[in-house]
Amino acid sequence: MSEAKHIAFISETAYLSGELDSEVRHEYDAGAVFAMAGGSNGDTFQGNPVVIIEVLSPSTRRTDQTEKKDAYFSIPSLDTYVLLEQDTERAIVHHRGPEGFEAQVVEGADATLHLPGIEVRLTLAELYA
Repeated sequence: MSEAKHIAFISETAYLSGELDSEVRHEYDAGAVFAMAGGSNGDTFQGNPVVIIEVLSPSTRRTDQTEKKDAYFSIPSLDTYVLLEQDTERAIVHHRGPEGFEAQVVEGADATLHLPGIEVRLTLAELYA
């Protein structure tokens, strides 16, 4: 008879802290952490991210819009959190303001995504090309 697999749950803060020192990227899902196939922190992960962009999919939508969003909002250096729809030119952009993060919906090929923290402006057409 096989034993049930035990998954240790951790806090969002512990997950983010662990990612700073990890050689491998991980996915955080409701307290469980899983190594990402082919994921490497190498040059792709910075300890003080200013912009984080997530591409929504049916399997990650809930986590990206709740647990991960809340965890990312706790990062002091984060200026912008972007959720991109997978199949349509639409983004939900969260910019940090004096009172916390404020959401803005950007949609349509000609709409511009402004990322002031890294001084970048892109149209959604450029992102979805």
